[in-house]
Formats: sequence, structure tokens, C-alpha cells
Amino acid sequence: MKKRIFLICLLLISIFIFSCKKNNEENKEEEIETFNVSFYDDTTLLQTLKVKKGETAKPKTPTKTGYDFVSWDKDITNINADLDVKAIFEIKKCTVTFMLDEKTEYKKVTVEYGSSVTVEDPVFEGMEFIDWDTVLTNVTQDLVVHPLTKKISLKVEYYVDDVLYNTEYVDYGDKAIMKAHPTKYGYNFKGWDQDLSKVVKDMKVNGIYETKNFTVTFLDNDEKVIDTQQVPYLSSATAPTMSDKDDLDFVGWDTDFSKIVDDTEVKAVYKKIRFNITFKVGDSIYTNTDVKKYKAGDELDLPNLELDGYYFMGWTLSEKSTTFYTKIDKSFTGDVTFYASVVETVNHDPLVLPEASEHFTGIRFVDGTIPVYQPIIPDSVTDKSSQSYNWTSSDTSIATISSWSSISVGKTGYCIITATSKTDPSFKINGIIHTTADSIEIATVEEANTPDIVNATFLDKDGNTIVVRKVIKGSSTIPPLAPIVPGFAFSGWDHDVYNIKVDTVFKPIYIENKTNNYQGKSFTIIGDSISTFGSHIPDGFATFYPYPTADVRDVNMTWWMRVINNLGGSLFFNNSYSGTCVADNSKNATKNMSRLEYNILQSQYADVILIFMGANDCASSAVTETMFKNGYKEMLDNLKELCPKAEIVLCTLPTTSFYSATKQQALNKIISDYATEYNYTLVDTSSANLDGHKVDSAHPNNSGMEIVANAIVDKMIK
Repeated sequence: MKKRIFLICLLLISIFIFSCKKNNEENKEEEIETFNVSFYDDTTLLQTLKVKKGETAKPKTPTKTGYDFVSWDKDITNINADLDVKAIFEIKKCTVTFMLDEKTEYKKVTVEYGSSVTVEDPVFEGMEFIDWDTVLTNVTQDLVVHPLTKKISLKVEYYVDDVLYNTEYVDYGDKAIMKAHPTKYGYNFKGWDQDLSKVVKDMKVNGIYETKNFTVTFLDNDEKVIDTQQVPYLSSATAPTMSDKDDLDFVGWDTDFSKIVDDTEVKAVYKKIRFNITFKVGDSIYTNTDVKKYKAGDELDLPNLELDGYYFMGWTLSEKSTTFYTKIDKSFTGDVTFYASVVETVNHDPLVLPEASEHFTGIRFVDGTIPVYQPIIPDSVTDKSSQSYNWTSSDTSIATISSWSSISVGKTGYCIITATSKTDPSFKINGIIHTTADSIEIATVEEANTPDIVNATFLDKDGNTIVVRKVIKGSSTIPPLAPIVPGFAFSGWDHDVYNIKVDTVFKPIYIENKTNNYQGKSFTIIGDSISTFGSHIPDGFATFYPYPTADVRDVNMTWWMRVINNLGGSLFFNNSYSGTCVADNSKNATKNMSRLEYNILQSQYADVILIFMGANDCASSAVTETMFKNGYKEMLDNLKELCPKAEIVLCTLPTTSFYSATKQQALNKIISDYATEYNYTLVDTSSANLDGHKVDSAHPNNSGMEIVANAIVDKMIK
């Protein structure tokens, strides 16, 4: 306790002593005189200093952003009183040095602190000034700045014949390079009219070209080179001198060469003035004549065929034609082949019956709903099924035989029918058959090789003989053109011209006060299966007639040959194809030029084109009325182009259950309208009803053929 009291007393004594000492010092200071010196930046007090009398105030040097301190506005030495002092500043100066490159000074500019500086843009050769590399607004320090630049882009325009071809942009001083040279037909590019290796300004340059040479080759008509020339573009070649050849006159060149624009072949053109004439008898060439050439534009009489063993009727342009030619006239324009229409009075190709296991013993005629002729297999043969054999005919123009052994007659004649066993090909049955329009019989080799000839004598109206035709017994003949008798219309002969078995006299039938404008004219038939007959249509065309169950066994039994014979005309050609339409998409449709071109035989065509088409169109759901209308028009237009001088006769469709009456009427109206539009002859056969007179659902039999023929002839003889 005593110790604590001692310490407190000691502390109080110490505080008293310190207080007395301090008071003594303050009293001593008050004895030295001091003054307050206040320093200001404008109205802002920077600091205040106590300065002893007579001494100098020593303030801190003031700072001010953007300014330099200059001095105080009053003297601060020998201070004798309180004093307010203001700082004096001046705005700071900045130096901006503009360089052109690292070493070259462009300009030096001094500006006040915080100001902006601008100078005129420097100019550089080939360079475009963009800006300086430092921002020059609010400059607050000395700066060294450098320019930012880029190369100048120059425009190079390329022209070809004052037409802008392309534009290219090139850096100053660089080389202009066109990656693709402009082409100018007929010329070779040589270059540009100015140096483009160093572009220092915008340029317009023009292409330089030289004329290109082309090769002109002159050829003879045999492809032999006559002359070769190098000819500048758009210049003319020089034609070599030419001369005529045998049968040929040089008439010029096939190509214009007055302005050459490409490599050109020019071929000599010759006009053939003499043409070859070939006469054929069967497969042989007849050479026993001096008539071997003719001169174009001239008329030339054809020779008579003088050949032993043949009766000659006349020359035709096809073995399928009955139109005879006695001379070549101005309408012929090329090489021509004439075919002899003959009757063999001596068998020049005798039949030889090959050895066989058996021979047919006869011909069976089955006169039922479907009448057929079949060879009779001998009783000695065990297998009598027709399906056990393959059946063939040695001459399909005379007869064909089906897989069921039904025989179809093509024409009168002799041929060999053979049945070959399917299981044993060495086993054969054969026999010679004789076909006529009304029968098929087994014949001997002697009968086949000994022609039995009868005469067909044709008279005029007054009973005078026109011609006597030789006819193989049982076959047909080609009637002559009956004389035209004023005031009378020829309407046929008093006997059929087929199945002639005895000497026969044919008298003409004339109708008084009627007109037959078709007497003596040639006919082409355009038809479908109803108008076919195998031996009288183009090779390869599908045919229906002759047919095993049809009684149409001679071409003269067809409706179209009946029409031609009764009108006193001749068959030029039969362009009929089984199953075809006018207007479907088949290549064989009669609207197509490729089908109609068969109407032309060696530059000649018929006087009359008789069109009996549309049955298959009418029966087909695929052929609409619009298709038929368009196709029929196309057919007529193509015919007019092919055969401009031919008379065209349009036949409407007859009545039959093969197609609907509604569509028949619609298609017949289309045909009738075209006859009016084109001013063609119209033959309306709609009144001819074929039902009850057909082989099947579509094809007429012999009586149906007669109905169609009569309907047409009645309309054509007026």
C-alpha cells in the first residue's frame, strides 16, 4: 500500500515539472514575431506558412495539370506582415513532330496542352495516306507521329474492239496479269497495246489481234482431195477448175466459201444426167436389151421382155405392184429398177420333193364354224396329233401352215408342206400341195412342174380384143386398163379375175350416164390389218390375211383390190400394217413420216391415195378423240409433203361391233371435217355393216370384203 502511494506521488511530481517547463518555452516563443503567408491558386488555398519576421517564405512549388508554374504574384522574401500570395501559371506547350518515315521529318508543330493538331496530308508516290499512327486530339505531351499508308489500287480496263472485256485492280507499281486472254473468233490474240509490267496509273488497254487462217479443202464427189488452201478469216477461197464426168455434169459446190469462218470442206456437186436402168425377172437381171440408161428429162420407151418360157404382162416398180410402165418420163429422177410381171409358161425352178418317212395322203377340209384345210397324216403313222410336229412351207408366198397344221393360201401355186417330229427330227412327213382361191389339194411332182396354162381374153365395149393374158390354171391375172368411153362409167368386168380354171372371155361393164374419174389411175392403199395381204405389203409388215379360217384366199378377193379392179385402176402399192393406228405412239402409226415414206417407189407415187384407217384407234381406249384428230391431221400434212400431186380419198369407218357406235360417229365426223377442210374426196362407209360377215371380232370374210368394196365403189362412181 505504501509502495503504491509512493508511485502516485512520484507521478504527480513529474507532471507538474513538465507543465512548468512547457509554459516557460511558450512564453519564450511569443517573444519572436512571426507572420502567416498563405499561398493560393486563384481562390484555392494551397498552403499557409508561418514565417519569422524578415525571413523568406519557402512554399512548395505548386503544380497544375496542363500548366507550368511561373512565379508568385508577390515577393515572399523579407516577410514583415501576414501575406496572401497567388501562383502565376502559364499553359503548357507540347511539340508534335510529324515524320514521313523513321528518319525524315515532315513537320514539327507546337500546340497548347490539350489542344488538337492538324497538318496537311503528306503525299507519297504510289501510296495512299490513311492517317497518323497517333491520335492528335487533346495533345498532352510531346509526340513523334508516323503516317499510316497503303498502296494505291489502280484500275486497268481491258477492251476488245472498243467493248469492255474485263476490269482488273492492280496495286501501284505491280504487274497487271490477265489470267485468261480474250478470244475473238477468227483471230489470234497477240497481246495488249500498252506495257502492263508496272502499272502506275489507271489504264485503258486494247487487245491486239491478227487474222486467223482456216483450212479450206476442196473434195471431188468421190471424197478425193482436189485442192487445199489457207484462207484468212472472212476472206474467200479460190475454187479450182472443174470439168464434167461421164453421166455427170459439174454444177457447183455444196458449201459457200465466199466468207470463210472455219475449217471448211467443200465438195463438188454433180448433177447426174444419165441414170442406170435395171430390169429384173424374178431374182435375175434381164440384159437382153439396149435400154440400160436414160437421160434426165427425156422420155424413153421401155423394151418388151423377150424371154423363152415367160409370158410378159408389163414392167412395174415393185414386185408387189400391178401398175405397169411402158416408158420413162420426165418425173423419173434417178437410177431405176423395173420388175417384170410374168407368167411362167415353163417351170424354171422345178419342185423336188425331198425324201421323207411318209407322205400326206390328202387335204382335209373342215367346213364348220371355223373352216380349215389340214394335210391328212397317213394311217400308218401312229402319232397323228398336229402338236407333235413342227410344220413348215417351202414357199410362204404360196401357203403358210400354222402350229395346228391349218393351211393359209397366199396365192395359187405349188409348194411343199413338211411335218417334222418334235421327238425324232429324222421322222418327216411331206407332200406337195396345189393352192387355188377355192381349194387346196395334194399334187404330184409332175403336176407341180408342168404348168397348165389357160387364156384370159379381155374385150372392149365393142367386143374388140384388148389383150389375151396367159394364166396358170386356177390362179388370177392382172386385168388391163379398159378404154374410157364417153358418157359411160366403167364399173368392172363380168367375171372375177381370180380362180381362172378355163379359157375365159372378160367383158367390161359400163354404166351409162355415170362418171368414173378413177379409170386408168394407180392407187396406193393406207390401211391396217383389214387391208393386208401377205404377198402385197412391204416385207416385215405384220399381216392378217391370208388367215387359216378366212375364205379370203386371193388378193383379188380383198376389198381394196376389188375397188381397184372395179374402178379400172391398178395397184401402185399397199402400205398396210396389221394392228396399227393413225394416232398412237407406235413408230408404225400412219401419222409418222417413216410409215408414209413407203408410198414412194423410186421417186414415183400413185395417182390416188386411198386411206382406210381408224378401226384400231376407234377400238383402243388409249387413243382419245383429240389424239385421233391431231394424228389424222399430221398424217394428211405429211402425205401432202410426200405426194403433192396425188388425189387423197378419205374413208370413214364401217359399222361393226368391234368398236362402239359413239366413238365411231365421233371419229367419222373428224374424218369428214378434214375432207371438207382439205377439199379431199370423202367416201362414207358407215352404212356398211360388217357384223355377220367377219372371220373374228374385227376382220371381214369374203362377203364382208365385198360389202366394203361395194360401199366404196358406189361412192366413187357418180
